[in-house]
Amino acid sequence: MVILSHIGFSSLLLCGMAYNYGGITLIPGLILGIIAGVMYFFHLYYQIERLTNSPKKTAPADLRWGWMARFSLLIIILIFLGRHLDGGYSAFVVGFFTTPTILFLNASFLIGQQILEAKKNHKKTGGHKPWGMVERKSGGISW
Repeated sequence: MVILSHIGFSSLLLCGMAYNYGGITLIPGLILGIIAGVMYFFHLYYQIERLTNSPKKTAPADLRWGWMARFSLLIIILIFLGRHLDGGYSAFVVGFFTTPTILFLNASFLIGQQILEAKKNHKKTGGHKPWGMVERKSGGISW
């Protein structure tokens, strides 16, 4: 839910900036790009969930189906954008790549928090290594 709120906030920020700088015609492309990005990554998440629970024999077919579905979604949206919204491809691309950028920043922040927490726990336990941590020959700790 936090990630969706970040995506929503960045969407409002981008649309507000477009409105403020006179790019009102770019707003539909931005919104469509953001919606397409969210749908794309939800579909990717759903596909990964299905693949982790599916037998190995059906995995290649599931991968092919998921790739074609996501690609078809992008083509349909780009055709719609070209016919109904007088261009706006650049706004669509900016909106679409807002989602992976926010996902990357959230993941980086989360990993940084986990590393700091693991280091604090390491100091508190007096050298006890949490699961997954290995001592290096140089004396440091690595994952």
